[in-house]
Parts: sequence; structure tokens; C-alpha cells
Amino acid sequence: MKGKRQSVSGSGDARGVWQMKKEVFFEVFLEVVLIVLAVLMVLVLSNCAYLTGRTAGEIVDDSSIKTVINSKIVEDKDLSYLKIDVDSKKGNVVLTGFVPNQRAEERLIELARQVRGVKSVKSELKIENK
Repeated sequence: MKGKRQSVSGSGDARGVWQMKKEVFFEVFLEVVLIVLAVLMVLVLSNCAYLTGRTAGEIVDDSSIKTVINSKIVEDKDLSYLKIDVDSKKGNVVLTGFVPNQRAEERLIELARQVRGVKSVKSELKIENK
């Protein structure tokens, strides 16, 4: 009987050890998966410039440049009614749309040049013929 009891308790101990090993394995596995995901995220974010030709910072800068220029246009009483498209890549701004006259075009260009981060302004604005 004693031998049987030991083997039963021994197999119970073996199951307990196996359960502990299984839990440790899954914990380690989960940590490895999380580390791999973190490394992949770093690689993807650091290669943003490689994939798009622009860094994440440049994309944010261009977005804020466009936002500031558009808000300046809306705030200007002489320009607010115009539909002007503003695009920015690496600080190089392109304005497209229709303006009523040369003075409005010059005003839009000047507004864009005043925005921090703008390197150049190209006008593709067309003067409307009335």
C-alpha cells in the first residue's frame, strides 16, 4: 500500500510540476511575443521615412502647416470665401484654386510664407475671368 500511495502522490507531484512548467512556458512565450511585437513596431516606425520618403515628424509638420494656412485664409475677410487647396510636403507648400484677382493671389502667397516651417510657396492659383 505504501508503494501505491507514494506513486499516486508522486504522479500528483509530477502533474503539479508539469502544470507549473506549462504556466512558466506560457508566461515566457507571452513575454517573447510582446518583445517581438515591440521590436516590429520600432522597425515600422523607424522605417516610416524609408517607406514614404518622409519621417513621421515631417508628416505631422506638413499637416500642421496646412492647418495653420487654412485657418489664416478663413480668418482673412477678403479671402475667407475662396476655395483654396493647400498642400505641403517637407515644408514646400502648393496653393491651388481660383482667385478673383492678382492681389488675392499675392495675399495668399504672403499668408503661406508667414507660417512657421514653410520653406517655399508655389502658386498654381488661377485668376477667374468674370
